[in-house]
Amino acid sequence: MFRTVVDQDPPIYLMELNTVDSTNSEAKRHISSMKDQKGLWIVEARSQTEGYGRKGHRWESTSDQNYYGTFCFAYPKGLPPGVFTLWLGYELQKALARHCDGVFFVKWPNDLCVLDRGQVFKVGGILTEVVSGVALCGVGVNLGDSPGIEQDEALGVLASGTLRLSYDLGVQEIRRTFMEHIAFESADLETLKPFMACIADQMRKVAHDVHWVYHEKNKNPTTVSIVGIDADTGALVIRGEDVLDHKKVVHGSLYALTKTST
Repeated sequence: MFRTVVDQDPPIYLMELNTVDSTNSEAKRHISSMKDQKGLWIVEARSQTEGYGRKGHRWESTSDQNYYGTFCFAYPKGLPPGVFTLWLGYELQKALARHCDGVFFVKWPNDLCVLDRGQVFKVGGILTEVVSGVALCGVGVNLGDSPGIEQDEALGVLASGTLRLSYDLGVQEIRRTFMEHIAFESADLETLKPFMACIADQMRKVAHDVHWVYHEKNKNPTTVSIVGIDADTGALVIRGEDVLDHKKVVHGSLYALTKTST
């Protein structure tokens, strides 16, 4: 059950579970309460049996050393989910970066990554779903344990990593990010445009150490350079090796391969 952890206007409610199928799925079961009572609703679990990410991909979430949670509040009208998700990632990255080694950055469209000794490791992700006007922001972060590898049909095995951060400290920072930004629901495009530019700039800087590779299903992976992020849609703007003009992409995945990779 939910309990009130901050009795203010708006209030903050928290549900802590040992195991659940998915924190996003559990949040959906309480959507009627969230619609009727304004506030920030948080569902957390020490493990998930059916955690999922973008495109329904399974999110390995059996370790009780990592963070699995969903933050729920009124979704800001007129704001594209892609822009909103990247902004949330940027705020989390700022909170967690001071506790980790390497370069912590947000990778389009929803990954939290660390560049360490020339290799990029995925350490977390954000999944935003909108149900009946309520934003369900699922957050998974490898605080103390790495679940292993991520598989891509064309690129092969890709690395996942961990922040090597204590569970209690990680939970504290993640919760505080959302609690201090309870006004997330009042966000607008003009306010978020500078954040999109910062995220794109971070990815361009990482390109000194890695190759950016864009992969769309049933197509060959293509090495690209990052032009920017469209602040009106959240689309990635890229330029390919043999393409003079840039293009916007909203589907597919972006990977960072070490420059020693073949």
